[in-house]
Amino acid sequence: MVSAVPNLKAMAGDASFLPVNVVLRGSFADFRKFLIALGGLPYVEQIEEIAIQGNFDAREYRLTLWVAIG
Repeated sequence: MVSAVPNLKAMAGDASFLPVNVVLRGSFADFRKFLIALGGLPYVEQIEEIAIQGNFDAREYRLTLWVAIG
């Protein structure tokens, strides 16, 4: 994991979910394992966006996750 940055601007009002921008680097097999583990977390509501960049051995993955708060 390179970074995980919550978007605090989205917390206006009585928001029950917080978008978090996550950047990962590694192989596709490791990314797949990460997604499977992420699917088992009860507080992750949804994955809004996935972007993949890079070459075969050092890909970068960018995700926007919606995480339950409160």
